Amino acid sequence: IGPVSITTDPKKFQQDLQELFVQGGGDCPEMSIGAIKQALEVSLPGSFIYVFTDARAKDYRLKRDVLRLVQLRQSQVVFVLTGDCGDRSQPGYRAYEEIAATSSGQIFHLDKQQVNEVLKWVEETVQAMKVHLLSSNHDSAQENKWEVPFDPSLREVTVSLSGPAPQIELTDPFGRVVGAEQGLKELLNIPNSARVINLKFPRPGFWKLKVSCSGRHTLRVTGVSSLDFRAGFSTLPVSEFNHTRERPIKGADRLQLAFLVSCQGESVFKIIDTQYFLSPPRASNPCHAKMYGPEAPRLSEPGGAHVSLRTLLTHYPCFSAY
Repeated sequence: IGPVSITTDPKKFQQDLQELFVQGGGDCPEMSIGAIKQALEVSLPGSFIYVFTDARAKDYRLKRDVLRLVQLRQSQVVFVLTGDCGDRSQPGYRAYEEIAATSSGQIFHLDKQQVNEVLKWVEETVQAMKVHLLSSNHDSAQENKWEVPFDPSLREVTVSLSGPAPQIELTDPFGRVVGAEQGLKELLNIPNSARVINLKFPRPGFWKLKVSCSGRHTLRVTGVSSLDFRAGFSTLPVSEFNHTRERPIKGADRLQLAFLVSCQGESVFKIIDTQYFLSPPRASNPCHAKMYGPEAPRLSEPGGAHVSLRTLLTHYPCFSAY
C-alpha cells in the first residue's frame, strides 16, 4: 500500500493516478482496509473518503483500527464496487458494510461503465457543510416511512438509497408529493443499484419520506447547513471539547455529555450530565415530557434507523436550557 499522494493540484492528482500499476496478487481480495486506514490518518477531520475497488478486503482484521479512526475523525467512507469476489457473506465484505454504517457512508454496486455517473454525483455532493439527518440499514426487501423535521438552517437535503430497485418518495409539510416541478433533482439513478435525489431550500417543517428496495439496502439523508453538532463523553466535567472522548466510557456509572454547537464559523460548548436524561421521567422536566411522552420521537427505529444528534437537538430546543 502506498506511497500516499497528498496534493491540492488536480493535474498532479491525475498524474499520480496514471502512474499506478498492478503488481503481484493472483487472488481476488485486496489490501483495501489498510488503504482506508492510511487515508483516514492523513486526511483532515470530516473528510469524504471514496473507495473504488472490484474486490472485498483481504486485510479485514484492520477493521477495528479503521472504525476507531472513523469515530475520531468523523469522516465518511463511501464504497463504489464493480465487484466483490462473488460472496458478500465473507468477513472481507462485511468489513465494508460495518465501516460504511459507522461512518454514515454507503456501498454502491455498479458496472464499470456506470462509474462516471457516480463521479458526477460525487462532484455535486462533496460539500464542507454537510450534516447527517437520518441513517438506516436493512437486510431484506421492505418499504419504510419516516417523518423527518427540516429546520430553517437547511439549505438543501439529499436522500441517498443504495439497493436493488430503489424507490424514493418525498412529501412536504402540506402533504404534497415533491417532484421536478417543485425543484426535486435526481443526482443518480441506477435502476439495479442506487438512487439519489436532492432538494434545495426545503420549507421548514415535518417532511414525510417513503423508500423501498427489493433486497438488502441502506438509506442516508443529509443536508447542507451552517448549523451542526458534535458530542463527546467524559467521566468528569471538562472545560474544552478536545478533552472528551468520541465514545461512551465502558463501565462508567455517570457520564458528562459535551455538545459542541457550530453555527456560521462560531462554536458554543456545553456540558450536560447524562444522569439527568437517564433518570425516571419527571413531570416537572419539560425535556423528559417530550422525550418520554406519547409524542416522543423514535430516535432508534426497529429497522436499525438512527436520527442524528443534530436532528434531535434542532427538533427539541428545550435541550439548550440545561
